Formats: sequence, C-alpha cells, structure tokens
Amino acid sequence: MKPWNRYRTNSLLMRDSVGVSKNSTQTIPQEVYFGKPIMHDLEGAQEVVLNWRQHQSSQDLLPDRDFTKLNKMCVTNCLHKSDQFTNFRRSADARVSIKKGTNLYSVQLPDENFRYGKPYAPQSPMRMILAHGYANEAEKIMEIKYDQITKYQDSVRKSSKPRLQTKHTKASSQTHQAIKEKLKTITYQKKDLFKLSQFDNVCAKTQTRNWKTPERK
Repeated sequence: MKPWNRYRTNSLLMRDSVGVSKNSTQTIPQEVYFGKPIMHDLEGAQEVVLNWRQHQSSQDLLPDRDFTKLNKMCVTNCLHKSDQFTNFRRSADARVSIKKGTNLYSVQLPDENFRYGKPYAPQSPMRMILAHGYANEAEKIMEIKYDQITKYQDSVRKSSKPRLQTKHTKASSQTHQAIKEKLKTITYQKKDLFKLSQFDNVCAKTQTRNWKTPERK
C-alpha cells in the first residue's frame, strides 16, 4: 500500500488538491441517486397553454334546517307533544332557502356620439388676447363701477344733513388757547451741522442751495 493511501478510511486525514473535491472514504454504489425525488406536475406547460379548462362551479353547501317551518308543519298536522315533534322531524325535512345572485349583468353602452371625460372650456380667440381686448373690456367695466360709486357718494353727501360741531367745555377751550399761545412763542432756529473743531474752516467742494460755504479766514 502506498503511504498516501494509508489513511483512506479517515476523512479528516484525507488530503485534497486545490480546486478538486475530497475523495470519499466510503464505497459509493454505481447508478444510485441520493436525495428527495422531484415530483413533476401531470400537466406540463404545453398542456396548460394549448388546452383551456372550463370553470366548474363548486357544489352548494347543504343549508341549515328551518325549524320554524318544521314547527308550523307539526302544528298543521295536529301534533302537540314533544315526542311527536321529534318523530315528525326525523321523517320530514325543511331547509333554509339561500338567495343566490347572478353573474350576468346587462351591459348598456351609450350612443356612438357620446364622449367620456371632463369637457374642456371653449378656446379663447388669440386675436382678442394679442390685441388686449379682454384687458380693455375689464378696464371699461371698472371705470363704470367707479363712476357709480362716486355718484352714490355724492348723492349721500348732498342728501345728508350737515354735522353739528362739537362744543368745547371750559377746560378744553382753555387748553386749546394755551397750546396756540405756546406755539406762537416757539421759534425754530436753524442749527448748523455738527463738525469737529479742526474742520470748521474747511470749505465744501460743492455748493448747495441749503448750505453756504463758510468764508475762509
């Protein structure tokens, strides 16, 4: 036995080359497949595409028993005891009626001239837009409105009575006169602009109407 084949039964001591799977330490039988078998569909893609299977409606569930109807039937048969009721229910049967809907709806389409969607506003003529026709029209409307407002205000002023002047009290008349006399005594003196003392004799380069250039000493 070759020394590198001595440890073929120990998977931990088996040497493997780069890029190649490690050899098995067990004897694997030939033509044997391991793993879970794949369960294929009975219908392949070709059968599904080429054959169309019609829908089959499912069977309706058995509805519940209608005990109110059974009790009425017992009364009509002149039964009045509980054992008679139970025996009658075993022989007779009544179920609750289930209302079924229909999948067939009558399709009512409008006429061929009918148009869907929200209607657009009528298009504005470009001639009126470029010639400022709408602006001139709006200006005339505003002038008419202002004329009406001024006429109404003039009519209100003419029809209204003249307002009465407010009379002064003794204290308010005295304060009014004192303010007038004080305003007469106040004299407004024109003040020169603030300058540093070292710039008093410096003349301005431009002459203005408000200020005259000082004379040089």
